[in-house]
Amino acid sequence: PKTKETHHLAYSIVSESLAQGYDPLLVAAIIKSESTFNRKARSRVGATGLMQLRPSTGKYISTLSRIDW
Repeated sequence: PKTKETHHLAYSIVSESLAQGYDPLLVAAIIKSESTFNRKARSRVGATGLMQLRPSTGKYISTLSRIDW
């Protein structure tokens, strides 16, 4: 159900934001502005996801952070 998805997303935003040292309200505001919380959002220039990252940016940041893209 949507409520379960919403709860999971809210939990993820708070826990991941705090783990990375960011204000969860700022992260939520960016997500609202970029994708209106649509996980499948895609821009005409290829940016995808909640925060509308371009694949090249995601790959670059993942390399710096040593995480899988």
